[in-house]
Amino acid sequence: MKTKHLFLAVLFYSFTATMLSAQNCSPADITLNSQAAIDDFQSTYGTCTTITGNLTIEGNDIVNLDGLQNITSIGGAPKTRQ
Repeated sequence: MKTKHLFLAVLFYSFTATMLSAQNCSPADITLNSQAAIDDFQSTYGTCTTITGNLTIEGNDIVNLDGLQNITSIGGAPKTRQ
């Protein structure tokens, strides 16, 4: 019986920890227009991991996306570049 309670406690803790760590960015749609905006992403939007809307990246000076390394999910609809 103790094993069952321990299992349920661990299961609950791991579910709760996952839910707390996967935080949504706000606002739902985000546009990054420069390398500086990408580099400052965490200081602007915090430690979020999920963008619930669209992420648009555009700019001539963008050389890397390291500032977005914590993003694990983008929920927006795919768009084609025109």
